[in-house]
Amino acid sequence: MATIGKDRMRRRFIDVIQPQLDVGETVIASSRTTTGPSPWLAYIIFAVVFIIVAVPVGGGLLVGAAVGAVVVFVMRLLGMREHFLAVTDRRVFLVGASAMLGRPTEVTFAGPRSAVSIASVKTGATWSRFAYCQSGARPLTMHFHRAWREDMQAIVRTTTAETLP
Repeated sequence: MATIGKDRMRRRFIDVIQPQLDVGETVIASSRTTTGPSPWLAYIIFAVVFIIVAVPVGGGLLVGAAVGAVVVFVMRLLGMREHFLAVTDRRVFLVGASAMLGRPTEVTFAGPRSAVSIASVKTGATWSRFAYCQSGARPLTMHFHRAWREDMQAIVRTTTAETLP
């Protein structure tokens, strides 16, 4: 993802968070993330459905778009959700994003940094992940595309004492 696209996306989400920040509170680290099943599953489903549908039909842009919409629907059913995670010097914000356009929808969590922990950090070539734990809630596996890897590492550094390679 191009830097200009990342900056524009980050600005949209920070604009949603900004009215909730206390005086003097600043965002230290932030990143786009996906929760739920591994994004690799979406790639596999897309490839299988595309081969089953597009090859006999003759393929094309319209068929590819239709298959992509089906995959998004299936992944939503399996629990995949888009989010934006922001860490300030005092709190953590988790903002929901729309599935198709990735635009901000609502702040789903805003709480003190002490109410959040990060565990099981795995850095991969394409997708990295960690377990995001809010006090009183079940852990979420958050997946970060390589375009957001440095941002994910900044979140881990600011939230935990763990250092990454």
